[in-house]
Amino acid sequence: MRKLAVIFLAILFSNNFLFAQSTFILKEDRTFFGNDFDFESLSETSKNFIEVTYGYSSLLYSNKKFISSFSPSTITEIKLGSSTVKPEGNYSILSLEDNYFFSSLLTSYKKENIKVSYTFWRLGAGLRKGYGYNIKNSFQVTPFYHFGFSWSRGNFDEPGRVNLDANPIIITPKSQLEKFDNTIRFGTTNSAGLQVKVSRVFSLGAEYETDIIFPKHLAFKQFGSFFIELLSQTGIDYLTKGVLLKAIPQGVPVIYFLLKNGLSYLFYTLKKDEMNWPFNTEAPLRIEALKFNLKISL
Repeated sequence: MRKLAVIFLAILFSNNFLFAQSTFILKEDRTFFGNDFDFESLSETSKNFIEVTYGYSSLLYSNKKFISSFSPSTITEIKLGSSTVKPEGNYSILSLEDNYFFSSLLTSYKKENIKVSYTFWRLGAGLRKGYGYNIKNSFQVTPFYHFGFSWSRGNFDEPGRVNLDANPIIITPKSQLEKFDNTIRFGTTNSAGLQVKVSRVFSLGAEYETDIIFPKHLAFKQFGSFFIELLSQTGIDYLTKGVLLKAIPQGVPVIYFLLKNGLSYLFYTLKKDEMNWPFNTEAPLRIEALKFNLKISL
């Protein structure tokens, strides 16, 4: 798996450098929206927004000493920030960029024997980017990529115990989670989603989120791991701006979504057992969540 990841990153970088040397001169193409669509009537808009979120989440821990599992949980979240939407050149495509602060709460809704229940708070800041289609001026569809930093504090309960003398079950003690229990930990968050603007004020969205929570800081290894991911993600941004928007503008929203989130999930899988991949480090605590959003632009 690691060899495949290294090969993937090498191909990505080499393609980025090769494409950067090429230029494409194409005629404007507005046929996606029909001949009567006046794309030039659109202009850059920037608005403040508030977004409320509800969904279902789970905690995961790949530490071999941790034998139990976590109870399922719900997640509630609020975001406050600014959103900028603008037309991209003459390609009938819109770009979205949201910057925001967020606060979220994860709580176990189903306490089960031999499973750890918990309450988890998070505070953080995030960036959401994507390219979308403007079907009408008040109806836009935008698949997006999100990245952010968070600080979290968890409170864990001791697993319940059941009396099974014939088949005893080994239960992980709460002490195995002491690095995360009642202490503030730093983490990163990523998600892939879809936002649909249904009016000038309201937008609906859904996203799948994956988070990494670090049990401790290893400055050199953490910076090295983050730099590799940042470099490769930035390569996709330059590839999109410099090549894809000119070559296949109508395919950019989908291609950008797949490239950004595919690479993000690849890094997430590589960090499941080693929090600062490719360096030899311990396993992080992880969050996976399916969330549904209501965004109100002010």
